[in-house]
Amino acid sequence: MKKRIQHEFNGAIIEQRPKDGFINGTAMCQAQEKEIKLWFQNKETFELFRELARQEGINSNRENSYQLDTARLSATKYVKMFPGLIISKRGGFDVGGGTWLHPKLAIALAQWCSPVFALQVSDWVMRWMMTSGETNPVKLPQVPDAQRVDLRLELRDEARVLLVNAVRDYYSDFEEGHKQLMCARIHDEINRRITGQTSSEIRFELSKHMGRDMSSELIRDYFPTNYLSRYSMLCNATTHFIREGNPPFDAIKMAVPVALIGWRVRPIEFAPHFNRLRKMADLSPQ
Repeated sequence: MKKRIQHEFNGAIIEQRPKDGFINGTAMCQAQEKEIKLWFQNKETFELFRELARQEGINSNRENSYQLDTARLSATKYVKMFPGLIISKRGGFDVGGGTWLHPKLAIALAQWCSPVFALQVSDWVMRWMMTSGETNPVKLPQVPDAQRVDLRLELRDEARVLLVNAVRDYYSDFEEGHKQLMCARIHDEINRRITGQTSSEIRFELSKHMGRDMSSELIRDYFPTNYLSRYSMLCNATTHFIREGNPPFDAIKMAVPVALIGWRVRPIEFAPHFNRLRKMADLSPQ
C-alpha cells in the first residue's frame, strides 16, 4: 500500500491519497483556520458536488436533493449523497482521519479558504496528475520572486520541452513545417490564456520597456514569477490532456480550469519590474 503524499502549508501537514488524488479537506481547513462545515452549508458547494457527480458519471443517492436545505448539510450527509466524491473517516490525521475530497473539490475548497491556498492546492493536484500519483513528486518551484530563475529553468528544460514533444507527436503525420507552425500557435494560445497577448505583442511591449530590440530574446526570461508559475502549470496540464488523446487546442481549453483557477488574465506590467529585468538581461538559455 502506497504511503499518503504529504504536503506542507502554513506549517501544517496536509495529506493526499496516491491512488485517487483525494486530499484531506479537514486538514486543509485547519491549516487555514476555517471550518469545513461552513463550506458544506453553501448552496454553491452543493451545486458543485451535484455537477461533478453528473460529469464523472458517479451514481449519487440524491433523489430528494433538489428540495434539500443546504444550510443543514454536513459531511456525513454529503457522504451519503455523493459516495464517489467524498470520504469521511474517524480518527486523527496520523491514521487517515478526516474528510477526504475529490481533487477538483479540494481545489474549490482551497479557493473558498484563500486565493493563495487555491494556487498551492492546484499545484498539488496538477503534480499528482502529471506523476500518476507518485509519492515522491518533483518539487514545484515556489512562488516567491527569489525562485524566479529556478522556475524559468524548469520551464525551459522540462515543461516546454514536454509540451513541444506532445504537440509534435500529435501531428506526427504532418510535414515538419506544419509541426513547427502548430507549436508556435499553441504557445501563442497559452500566452493569450495567461496575458491576453500573443508572443509578438508581449515582445513589442518588452522592447519598449527595455529600450532595445528584443526580437532575438526569449521573452519568458523576463516574465514575473507569478506569470512563469502559471505558464508552467498550463504547459504541464496541456501536455497531460494531449497525451490522453485530445487535440492540442482542446487540451488547452481542458487545462485552463485546472491550471488557471483564480487567475485574472491581464498583460504583464513590465514597468514595476524594470530595474529587476535589467539585472536579469544577461540570463539566457545554455
